[in-house]
Amino acid sequence: MLPITAFPCKTIPGAETGVLWWALALGACFGGNGTIIGASADVVTTGIAERAGHKITFYDYLKQAAPITIISLIISSVFLLIRY
Repeated sequence: MLPITAFPCKTIPGAETGVLWWALALGACFGGNGTIIGASADVVTTGIAERAGHKITFYDYLKQAAPITIISLIISSVFLLIRY
């Protein structure tokens, strides 16, 4: 993703402010928060929990993670709009 982000930063006027780099970083960070399979740490944690006798279903995880992910995305979007 770095070369794909670097190209528009050099060629599009106004994109050199760094907003695309921030969008990439925030998207990569928050992208794994919404579902169990979104990040490897989530998959490992659910596997460990299941072996310990605590079944975490996709829907149970989504009920907890979706509101936090949505709030995080709203805050980061406001940050990008205000900062850039």
